[in-house]
Amino acid sequence: SFSASSLVSFCSAASARDLGAHELLQRVYPPLFAAELGVGPQCDSALKTSLLKLGIKPGPEECSDDAVCGSIVDGHFRTSSIAAVMSGISADLASGRNVLLLGSRGSGKSALVRALQDGSWRTFALHRDLSARDLLQRRVTHPTSGASGWADQPCVSAAREGGTVVLDGVHRLPAGVLVASLGRLCSERELDLPDGGRLVAATRRSWPEAAMAPAEATRVAPLAESFRVVALAEPGDWLTPEIAALFSTHVLPELTPLELRHALSALVPSASEDTCIQISEIAALALTSQTSVLQAGEKAALRLSVRVLQRLTRRAAAGGADAKVTPALLHDAMMSHFLPSKLQDIIDSWVRISRGKPSKQQRGAGSKARPEAAVQIIEEGEDLIVGDKSMQRRTPCRPELVPCPRRFFDSPAALRAVATILQCEQAGERAVLLLGNQGVGKNMAADRVLQLLRAEREYVQLHRDTTVSSLTVMPVLENGFLRFEDAPLVRAAKHGRVCVLDEADKASTEVAVILKSLVEDGELLLGDGRRLLSGSALRSLRAAVCEDLPDDVIPVHDDFRLWVLANRPGFPFHGNAFFRECGDAFAAVAIDNPDLSSETALLLHCAPTYPKREHLHNFALAFAQLRRMAEDGVIAYPYSMREAVAVARHLEKFPDISPAEALANVFAYEAFDAPLRRTLAEVFEANGFRGISEGLESAFGAVSGIEEHRGMDTGGSIEIKYLPEVSDGGHSTPRTGLDGPKHGKVDPTGAPHVGGNTWAGGSGGSDTAGQRGVQARGERRGQGQGASVGTPGVEGAACRHREDGREDVEHVLWLVQ
Repeated sequence: SFSASSLVSFCSAASARDLGAHELLQRVYPPLFAAELGVGPQCDSALKTSLLKLGIKPGPEECSDDAVCGSIVDGHFRTSSIAAVMSGISADLASGRNVLLLGSRGSGKSALVRALQDGSWRTFALHRDLSARDLLQRRVTHPTSGASGWADQPCVSAAREGGTVVLDGVHRLPAGVLVASLGRLCSERELDLPDGGRLVAATRRSWPEAAMAPAEATRVAPLAESFRVVALAEPGDWLTPEIAALFSTHVLPELTPLELRHALSALVPSASEDTCIQISEIAALALTSQTSVLQAGEKAALRLSVRVLQRLTRRAAAGGADAKVTPALLHDAMMSHFLPSKLQDIIDSWVRISRGKPSKQQRGAGSKARPEAAVQIIEEGEDLIVGDKSMQRRTPCRPELVPCPRRFFDSPAALRAVATILQCEQAGERAVLLLGNQGVGKNMAADRVLQLLRAEREYVQLHRDTTVSSLTVMPVLENGFLRFEDAPLVRAAKHGRVCVLDEADKASTEVAVILKSLVEDGELLLGDGRRLLSGSALRSLRAAVCEDLPDDVIPVHDDFRLWVLANRPGFPFHGNAFFRECGDAFAAVAIDNPDLSSETALLLHCAPTYPKREHLHNFALAFAQLRRMAEDGVIAYPYSMREAVAVARHLEKFPDISPAEALANVFAYEAFDAPLRRTLAEVFEANGFRGISEGLESAFGAVSGIEEHRGMDTGGSIEIKYLPEVSDGGHSTPRTGLDGPKHGKVDPTGAPHVGGNTWAGGSGGSDTAGQRGVQARGERRGQGQGASVGTPGVEGAACRHREDGREDVEHVLWLVQ
């Protein structure tokens, strides 16, 4: 399936004359290079011979043994190999070819493109939900007439006006979408649009415009000669021969340990040389750990990208000039708390080799024991002091948006979590990911930090139905016209607030991936066609226009922050792998359950008047044992701090009940699992409680099929009595049988009636229609007593008119059952 014509076409360009044989074929046909070609003198000779047969004379191979460490150019670190890739991309674009840049996740593809782009470049972040039509145009409504129409996406806008469009993440598109939408555009310089129009390059138009019909002339538009496509992607099976023929492919080289050390030192000037050396050694150890013994998923979990290493350097430098990379920082950066113990031990070995053997207590979120170091957070006027560091607090324009967590308790574990988030803010991190089990206090810690910083918050809770469009704009139908309102994410970006995205693991991974475009690339396309721009993308546009920004551009405020809260992936929370997809674009912070002393202090705070104080300490011991059992795989659910606090609050409200009754309120989900109930009861009885097993079986035995258990009580004190028929109550004998209609009298005033047996539309009476009469009276005067008309359920069924009274009653009884 190799296309020689594509090779000849590429080699005819001036940019290909100085390329070696391997590099030339890699540009034209990367799948063939990766799968079938080797490296060596014999292979090189065979390649040159084959190229000469095609009439192509490859240039000399350039190789050098001298290690060039690189330097910073316009904020971008460049080695000799990276500079060669940039020169090749520039040459290909100048010669009229489209470019595909391949590189692993976090290797610096976007940074390289930002160093090349100018104000005419546009970034289009791609995701799996895009169709072939969505890549070209989108549906819109006219602002005045309300008529439906089409609007150009960045690809078509650049094709009309001239410029370069950056397609970030083409590997995420469904199979066939890229070729179906841009195949003819890249190969033949022609494009058919969904609105019926066509874009044709001047070199492809062989007919005079005067000879065209008027209707046809309006549908054909010229394709700008300066239009180019730069696609960014990760390597994979998606790169088929059909896709490879559309681009000139470049591969971003990996940095050597020496280059990485100089890159970290140049990109993070505040970091010491020892810190950069240690991190470069850790990166080298991570590469050597990629052995065949590990599975593919384990290898991906142990991979350290350049983006993660740079963030790790900033976090370490924020600790002071003599700071080192601790196991806590490394475990947080890799979220190793949610990895198997085998992989955690490998990560610990990296720090042990690069620095010295760490103790068990030094592990951060990745271990079962947390450090007990005291953390001091002091508020002094406009300054906030965290440890020995000081930071400026904000002045809110809308104080009502600053959260005030009244239930926050400053236990040692809670203060450590707050201090970690504040350290991310001190390090200049604009995007933070708080990852942890359900109920460990992620929201509480985030709100406390916002309160200390006096930062305004925009809150969004994601769910399964959240889409990329709904995350940015909200469509509103007003007076027959469709308009878009800014979503909380856009409002936060415009006004410099902190956007808190909660339950990010519940949304699809494609929604989460789109956040990387805003966080890392500084550009995000909104659902209504506007763009959020920040960083170098905004500076490049300002330099290009030299005047006011276009109306469709929204500059991102410098104080904008994005905090994402997510549960751990997989069972039992059934969340998506947010960290695996785009976690390296965020400063990751693991929020774990508190240590024993912190949890005991929290339970004592939640139940200040509960007389049996020793029970609260025993509850903390029992829940800590349950979490260890969940880590070891004995039980599935990791019972969190939230369940322990619920038990303490229950006992504080009802101090006379037994601990078993309070636990039954939390363990209701385990009512159908008798073996699990017995396991839970054994844990609590081993920690000083008595009668837990009998209490749980008494509460849930009947539900799980054990007939001798009917409830928390034995049932001996329950007595059922049948009241005799009296005038004030008891059994009622209706005067109208079930075979006759029961309507009652109609009150001409329409007044509501409660009880009685006379008026239609009242709330009671066995010989009246009850709620069925509401509809008739509601049409005259208003709603009757009780539920409103059309209320679903029993009331709605009774409101519907039925001529047969028996049918009406039977239907209502069936609904009740």
